[in-house]
Amino acid sequence: MPHTRHWLLNIALNAYPERREQLEGLVPSPVLAEAWLQVARKAGVDRWKLARSVAAAFSLETIDPREVLSTSARLLPERLVRQHVVLPIKDSPEGLVIALANPGDTETLAQVRFAYPRSLVLRVAPPEDLEDAINALYAASMVRDSGRFGVLRWRADGTPIDPNPGDDSHIAELGRRIVQEAIRRGASDVHMQPFTGGALVRIRVDGVLQRLLTLPLNVYETYLRRIKTISRMDTTKDLIPQDGRLSLEYGNQRYDLRVSTLPSSGIERLVFRILDQSKIYSVTHLSFAQAEKLALQRIAGNTAGLFLLTGPTGCGKTTTLYSMLSGLNRVDTNIITVEEPVEYRLNGISQVDIDPRSGLTFASAIRSILRQDPDILLVGEIRDAETADIAVKAALTGHLVFSTLHTMDALTTIPRLLDLGIRPSFIADTLLGAMAQRLLRRLCPQCKTRVTEPLATMEQFFQTAMQVPPAYRAIGCESCQNTGYQGRLPVAEIVEVNEALRAALLDGRVDMDSLRAATTGSRSLESSAAAWIVSGETTPEEAFRVLGQRFWNRLHEAGGGTSVAGRVFASPFREGQEELDRPGILFYQEEGWGFEVFEPWVARAGYALFPAQTTDECKTLLQTQANIGLLLLDLSTLGQKFRSLLQQLYQTLAGTGLPAILIVDENHTELIAVLKDFGVTDYLTAPVTRENLLARIEEKLRRAS
Repeated sequence: MPHTRHWLLNIALNAYPERREQLEGLVPSPVLAEAWLQVARKAGVDRWKLARSVAAAFSLETIDPREVLSTSARLLPERLVRQHVVLPIKDSPEGLVIALANPGDTETLAQVRFAYPRSLVLRVAPPEDLEDAINALYAASMVRDSGRFGVLRWRADGTPIDPNPGDDSHIAELGRRIVQEAIRRGASDVHMQPFTGGALVRIRVDGVLQRLLTLPLNVYETYLRRIKTISRMDTTKDLIPQDGRLSLEYGNQRYDLRVSTLPSSGIERLVFRILDQSKIYSVTHLSFAQAEKLALQRIAGNTAGLFLLTGPTGCGKTTTLYSMLSGLNRVDTNIITVEEPVEYRLNGISQVDIDPRSGLTFASAIRSILRQDPDILLVGEIRDAETADIAVKAALTGHLVFSTLHTMDALTTIPRLLDLGIRPSFIADTLLGAMAQRLLRRLCPQCKTRVTEPLATMEQFFQTAMQVPPAYRAIGCESCQNTGYQGRLPVAEIVEVNEALRAALLDGRVDMDSLRAATTGSRSLESSAAAWIVSGETTPEEAFRVLGQRFWNRLHEAGGGTSVAGRVFASPFREGQEELDRPGILFYQEEGWGFEVFEPWVARAGYALFPAQTTDECKTLLQTQANIGLLLLDLSTLGQKFRSLLQQLYQTLAGTGLPAILIVDENHTELIAVLKDFGVTDYLTAPVTRENLLARIEEKLRRAS
């Protein structure tokens, strides 16, 4: 069935024939606002010039949505207006004047006529401008719409605050609606930014800001005063930044709001972070690759030393550190944290809020904490030489210390410590490891679609670097607010201090080339992101958004002579680490009796073998068996469809970061040729002997330990 060209693209091709080459091949997004942006960019015009071309194609006129009358909110149901992005402008003698971005949308027009059974006068405007006008139109009327709110109890310092029947009741209702919608969408922050005549309300979902609504300026100012009052700020001071805190209950769950104001052109900005206090912290519940979870467990198994986590604000550092602490939280262990501020309350752990204004800094707090005989200490952030010195000395004197630094990757924590005046010998003696972390948005499971030709630009870049295309691309649906993404997953780079790195520090070889040479084999942030892309969890566009140009640079550097399979299954850890209990082995074989043969061999050597015959079974085992540390893939029984099955295996197992052993039939020359094209030359040939298999298992696990 031939592909039907997007209506907006047809209009642009007719209106701008000189841009045909740029427009041909474009597949506009199903989200109308994004489609307008894509077509306008390819046509080399702004959105209003495109709007005039759309209007001319339908023999209509354009209109500025700001001409809407304040009374027009009553003309059409808000749900209809927002769902179809159709704006009622005014009721005229000729009929209802409406503005929309797609005048040919017969379904929308039919629903408008059903809601308003009179003649319609159509006008055209860009969807982005329509959304702004719709938000502004219904912001004032929303305070009268209280029938859809759930029951929320605002509290400051534990004191219930219920809406009063006085003049402020509609503001309290507005506040509840904003917070309710933010929580419903899974937002981490709410941003309110004033501008001339109004205030824009945005929420941060999965790390990206989304517009929620626009408030009239007088409504925003009243709301700001109310928030400052209940979060115990000084309402008489609007020229200095202030911080506050309040709590709320919604949906039988408790949330804390960390509130912040900032003077901006005479009117304060308002931001509050939503903290879910019912959150459960556990390393096993995090979405790290299996090998990275094992590394975190190894580091947490030490009784003394320093572990540093790096990354920008909002990359999940607190969640990772709290998860590690929760696993160590026992009745016989004294854990104390010093943070600015304490965001989440952890039962059984003493948490100290620093207050520089009263003289309680990180450094002074740590000195006092050390007199409390802690076993484990979490320092929220190492900001200066004094804090770094005390944290390192605490690690030297037998404490297990966790902290954060702001560096670009894991290995640069060492030069940063040197800059803070820490001697290389002290770093060698105390540093257990360093970890860099970022968060990528996860593809929406409801609407993601497999990548097909033609490849988008970034998909082509990725295929050139990795020799395989991305598995899925983002589309957008109602479930993910038309973003194409839902939830986030971490990418990590972990450097565990081994004997080679320790020797380099003791010898004074602290330049980056020497440090990198001592840590060869660690999986970078970029390789971790690439593995999630191959496995179909995210996209090259999202990796580029988070990691920037370095994503492509590092990927091409890694691609020089390195196999796809080597990068996909590369273990990020080197020799010299303390051995743990023998890990489990995931055994994949499409068909055959390999499990019955191999299981007694590996069981006598102390390993557990977990069989899988499909990629879905592989996923289930990796999710339920936390101790899997090796992949054993028997490809000797793959038939003529081996290419597609091999691709599915890569996509399924790419994100694990686990070392892999491949078994192939030496007579299957086509399979061996494909593996060779991928740069895979390290495999066992069938039939496999017990000695060869166990020797290869020991070798792989020794390198990954």
